[in-house]
Formats: sequence, structure tokens, C-alpha cells
Amino acid sequence: MRIRFGIALALAAAGLCLPAQADEVKLGDAVPGHPGLTYEALVRQAMPALEVSEGAGRAGAEVKLRTLGGEESSLEADFAFETIATQNVASDGKPVLLLLIPGEEDGFSALLAAYDMAGAPRLLDAVDGGMDRMLSFGDSVDLGAATGFTLTGSHFNAGESYVSTDIGFVHDGRLTPIASQLAYGVQVCSFAMAQTLAVTAQDDPPAPYRAVSVAVTQTVTPSGEDCGESEPAPPPAGSATYADVYHWDGAAGAYAAATNERAKLMGPE
Repeated sequence: MRIRFGIALALAAAGLCLPAQADEVKLGDAVPGHPGLTYEALVRQAMPALEVSEGAGRAGAEVKLRTLGGEESSLEADFAFETIATQNVASDGKPVLLLLIPGEEDGFSALLAAYDMAGAPRLLDAVDGGMDRMLSFGDSVDLGAATGFTLTGSHFNAGESYVSTDIGFVHDGRLTPIASQLAYGVQVCSFAMAQTLAVTAQDDPPAPYRAVSVAVTQTVTPSGEDCGESEPAPPPAGSATYADVYHWDGAAGAYAAATNERAKLMGPE
């Protein structure tokens, strides 16, 4: 296909999603509300061999982790970083601080760590939160008894855009997934296609956590140009939304959806 340029995709928050309150800090910065404590001390709880030089950090030794989805992963000894993104959330009424530390070169590897801030800050859990380039916290999600978070990573090729989103929260001291979604966009001679993700939440009694709706609106716009036989016929024009609702399963200790409507979305070849 003859690709012209990329289509940017945005994470749309509505309903009970809240604007992200993420800040960027350095290792030597003080942790608010905890005199004498720096972010270096927090990071060292997750990276015991941490090496610091001129404000930049290096893992110093392999850090064995899992991904948010549960697969085995690790950060290499030469994992290097300079900046740290922070986000304050809650877990069963207790304050929790999230640190997101992408690798220096890209976001494919990243430390995502959760800390109990109710007393002396202590590490609760850490995972490899790496997804894609341009990794960052997205909007938070009001789950009722907790605050959900989103991680967004993206990259753009000639004519194609990829925005990956992971949604999770801290449950019983563990970073726990809710759902994930790739939003894809493409523009070729004959048509343009864009996908927009919206994450909302609604009360779901008697569950302690609200249900989470993950909806993707896919819009196809034909160009009207004669592109010859080198390209396939464009898909049907217009917009359609594909949504799945995730409910908390207390017995399983996990969120799950009974449908898979988002499987109908157009994806990369």
C-alpha cells in the first residue's frame, strides 16, 4: 500500500476518568511530605544495585521482574535512565505512589513501582511496565475503592500510528492489570482509518470496584481518489464503536470481560 502520513491517536477520558496528575522528578529530588527522603532511596528499594552518576541512574545488576500482564521479564544491568514520572493513586483508601522509569533510549523497558505512602514509604510491588516509545502515565480511573492508572506508549511510522494502553491498579499490594488495548491508525491513497480509545467506569454493586468500559471508536474516511489496482478497496466508510466492559471477579481476584467486541477492530497487517 502507498502510505502517505500517520494519524495520531489520543486516549480519550470521560465519565469517571480523571486527568492524570503525573509529575517528572529526578533521583536527587526530595519526596514531598517525607523530610530527608529522596526518590533515589525509593528507586533503590526496587533496584538494590542502583548506580548514580551526575544525576543519572543505572540498574547496576539485572532486576528480575514480571510484566503487568504476568509474563516473566527483567531489566538489564545497563538499564539507564534520567527522569522519573510519578503519580499518586489510592488502594483501598491508602495512599500509593507510582514511579514510572522508562529506559534512556526508549520505553520498551521501564520500571513501574508502587509504594505504600501511609507511613514510612515502602515498596509494594514492581513490574516491567515497558510498552513502546514515548511511554507515560495517562489518565487515572476512579474505581471506587481504588484509583486505576493508565500507561500509554506510542510510535509512528510513515502513514501508521500505534498507541498502546495498559490499564491497571494496585490490589492487595500488587500491581494488577485490568485491560490493554492497541489503537491503530493508517492513511493510504484510498482511505484513512483512525481509532480513538475511551476508558470509563461505572458503579457495579455489590463489587467493591467499579466496572471499567474499554471502548474504541473506529472511523474510516475514503479519499475519493482513483488509486488504481495497487491498493485494496477501502473498508466501509463511517464510524463504529466497539466496547467491552470489565467487571471485578472477587473469587478470581481479577477483572474480566464477558465479550470481545474489540476483536472486530482493524489492526496492522
